[in-house]
Amino acid sequence: MIQRCIWILALFSFLACNKPIENNAIPDLFELIVVDSTLIIEKDFFLNGQMEVKLVGDSLIAVSSFKSMAIAFYGMDGTEYGYIAAKDFPEAPFSPSSFDISEFPSLYILEHRRGSILKFDVQSKSYVETIKLNLPEGKAPKMAMSKFMVIPEGYLVELHSNLYSASDPKYYKNSGDLIYLFDKDLNVLNSFLNYPREFENTKGSILPNNYLVSSEFEQTILLSFAHDKELKRFDMKSPGKILEIIGLPKSRYFNYSINEADRIVTMEDRMSGQVTVPRNHYFISIFEDEELIIIQTWMNKDGDKRSREFYSNLFIYNKKMKSWGETRNPREYFSIGNLAGMVKDTLYFYEGNLVNQDEKYIKRAVLRQIQD
Repeated sequence: MIQRCIWILALFSFLACNKPIENNAIPDLFELIVVDSTLIIEKDFFLNGQMEVKLVGDSLIAVSSFKSMAIAFYGMDGTEYGYIAAKDFPEAPFSPSSFDISEFPSLYILEHRRGSILKFDVQSKSYVETIKLNLPEGKAPKMAMSKFMVIPEGYLVELHSNLYSASDPKYYKNSGDLIYLFDKDLNVLNSFLNYPREFENTKGSILPNNYLVSSEFEQTILLSFAHDKELKRFDMKSPGKILEIIGLPKSRYFNYSINEADRIVTMEDRMSGQVTVPRNHYFISIFEDEELIIIQTWMNKDGDKRSREFYSNLFIYNKKMKSWGETRNPREYFSIGNLAGMVKDTLYFYEGNLVNQDEKYIKRAVLRQIQD
């Protein structure tokens, strides 16, 4: 009898730990205050556009570009630190789906065309080696923005299905597991995480995008699809094991619903300009430290699913208080840029889209809670 009671208590404890934290209240409001903007000076290499943006410690910002086929590094004072460009390495050409700089100056680049990881040394600007993954049949890294991490056990890589077009609803229904853990011998150890039902239930095309965001902190991995309104924390030592689920907040600005076309839209339809797939709000990135989880959003103009006016704000989760906030007055995306990360109470943004101006900037900002 005692053993049975202990088992029941253990079951309830497990369910409680894996139950989403409800966040039905409207989040607190914060002001995002830009402290300064530092002009970036490029002397040896011009990076065209931006894809992923990451902090290297507290002294450098790393930026990848699909157009330039390169990763560039800048000091916080705007100086050019260095770069790794595919054009300089004919023996190791790459198209960067993603990159990892956790072992800087080593740079690991996920290459989608060959399903490989290329290792470079940034300081000596040298190619080190190519690591060929043993990919499952029908799977490959995405062309851009696959989730990718170098971890003690090996490599964590997001793989998508190459059997379907991303405009086909079957892409989301039949993709299976998305996150794969490769060991040091480059074989699959484990896989987990499917597209949530919000994607699987679509009947028409949705605009292909980077709908999954990730962050690493203290041997855990946060993963989120905005549209199922959850953050899931996984154990890095045992990928697939959920440690925590945090419910995402209501928002004054962000729309969690998925907009889909009224039919399947082919690439030929889109190229003809006769059919437009509606846009969705989504998360650009997620960052975590000891106190906060911060998410940057991407939104098009409210009420216009086809608008090309894009905005961004931040969600802020206080881990101790288990409470959410969001920044008011979303900023025009091409003026604020991408959040690269945070150091103590300072947020660092990189604005290098070259849409509103010809210059690139590193911007420092802080958050101030707005009192009622």
